[in-house]
Amino acid sequence: MKIHFRIINPIVRLKDLWYKKKRVIITFGVIAFLVLILPTFITLPASRYGSGADTKPVFGEFLQIDNVNAFVQVLGDKANPAIIFVHGFGGSTFTWRKNLKPLADAGHYIIALDLKGFGLTDKLWDTDYSHTSQAEFLYNIMQKLEVSKATLVGHSMGGSVVLHFASKYPDSIEKIVLVAPAVSENNSFNASFLFDFYFFRQIERQIFTRIFSYTKFEELLKIAYFDVQKLTKADFDGYYLPFEIKNWDLALIGMARDSYLNKINFDLKALDKNILLIWGENDQWIKLREAMELNTRFSKSVFKIIREAGHLPMEEQPEIFNSLLKDFLE
Repeated sequence: MKIHFRIINPIVRLKDLWYKKKRVIITFGVIAFLVLILPTFITLPASRYGSGADTKPVFGEFLQIDNVNAFVQVLGDKANPAIIFVHGFGGSTFTWRKNLKPLADAGHYIIALDLKGFGLTDKLWDTDYSHTSQAEFLYNIMQKLEVSKATLVGHSMGGSVVLHFASKYPDSIEKIVLVAPAVSENNSFNASFLFDFYFFRQIERQIFTRIFSYTKFEELLKIAYFDVQKLTKADFDGYYLPFEIKNWDLALIGMARDSYLNKINFDLKALDKNILLIWGENDQWIKLREAMELNTRFSKSVFKIIREAGHLPMEEQPEIFNSLLKDFLE
């Protein structure tokens, strides 16, 4: 039996290893280029409007607040008790279209606003989108309109903004109404440093501008409703309008960047205010059991359920919703 020995030339072996390593490096380099660099060269879809003002809203005005062009809708007699409506994520003053006039006719001074980055208000990158900052933004709007005290109505994310406001400016609040509030009491991972990288922002912009199509937005809005037959094309158009304004995607990324700051880190029972919680019985976004648990966290709260309504009870059942507000405010 013969034993054969293979003599490996070390130089050939090293060359072999180098070529394999080179192929791996080139492969990863190409992948990195395609994923990290190429998106920065791809043109983003053009926006229909350059700013909220370009949409030429039929009703409302713009106020200069902290170097931000803020859109507000104001109606009613200023001498009457004030109510300020704060929309949720993806919402705007449009959310309250079925509620503002009936409440004004009932003897209230009504203010609805678009928070920073939302609705027709400016969509900037270099601004703070945390809920504490949004609360300060709301307070400055009150100062601009010379409103010293008001009842605040916050929907979904707007509920969190209202609670931050109540903690920071308790003397400026009369009562609180929370409509399916999205409240976070958990710590979030701080990934804000990632957004300092230009290429990371560009990747996010490429993703967002393709995900949030009109069709996709229709699907999301339908989930928020109990009876989708109530939705009209005008409803879809009204909600989608802010996503046709330049830099909406940058504002959305800014909100993601600052979201780790939105935790409620104060005692809710310490809020010495009368609070009304309103929930749609068929809310698919924030379940009813979460509402019931949250209700136990307040010392002076009333809990109301609106039947045959989803995450937007003020839209699906406006008469019932408006009646609840009127009764609570008497």
